[in-house]
Amino acid sequence: MATHAVIGTGTAPSKVIMDGLAEAVEDGDTLSLVWTGAPEEGSAIESVYAFVKDSETPTTVYHEDGQNIPQALRSWDNVSVVKTRQPFASALDSVSDDGVVLFLWNDDKPDEIHGVFDHSESYNVMELSNGLCPIIPGDDTAPPASPPTPEPEPRKSKAPKLLSIDELQVMTAVAVKQYGQDMGCESKTKSGIIEEIAARLETEVPSPPESVTEEPAPVVKVDNVSFPTTKPESTASDWDEELIDLTKDFLNQRQTGFEADMAHLALGQARLWMLKALNR
Repeated sequence: MATHAVIGTGTAPSKVIMDGLAEAVEDGDTLSLVWTGAPEEGSAIESVYAFVKDSETPTTVYHEDGQNIPQALRSWDNVSVVKTRQPFASALDSVSDDGVVLFLWNDDKPDEIHGVFDHSESYNVMELSNGLCPIIPGDDTAPPASPPTPEPEPRKSKAPKLLSIDELQVMTAVAVKQYGQDMGCESKTKSGIIEEIAARLETEVPSPPESVTEEPAPVVKVDNVSFPTTKPESTASDWDEELIDLTKDFLNQRQTGFEADMAHLALGQARLWMLKALNR
């Protein structure tokens, strides 16, 4: 049995919230919530309370003195209402060793995630508003506990020079923030980074490569990504077979995270260029 805490004020579709809670909360687990006022219709926290009521998960709602908790909520058999001086800290302190912090990410309030890791960096944090994507403490989430020590020069990112706005929109907030850092963006939020990249795209348009005149070679398709089985002698290389095997393994394993997001985007772009090169 584990106790999980729902923290944050971010938004997400109801289905994302309900599915995430159903996956994270097992039979016998309990939840801790922080009262932030009556939930707005269609908000993520409203979906959280809907899950609490439908699943009958034992839940503790922490609130400050003077906050008005609706009698309807107090009447739920599976809900306990607790008054405390620090609801945020009380909810985090209730998380058991096997529990997780289910975080609702809000780009406009980055200090919320800082508050979680300031309280303790040992929490297992998952982004409830993004399919339970893990959130790891780092430069974009929590300040260092002590003066930083000199670190080796970070390796250069292998991400494309500029990603499209559509590509950035579907990436996780953590991945976009890492991409923004690699691109030297001033903003530290997903929405702000996307705005900066959009401004760059208006002034920088990549040139298409020179057309290929060779006859197209037979291809093998793996998950809608095409790879030539043979190449003209002038363009063949020693790692073609390794590239095909590596890509098969990558697509079958379906990894998550910034590097995996970048690899998926790069494969998609490579597929488009190959189709153009093969006149398809």
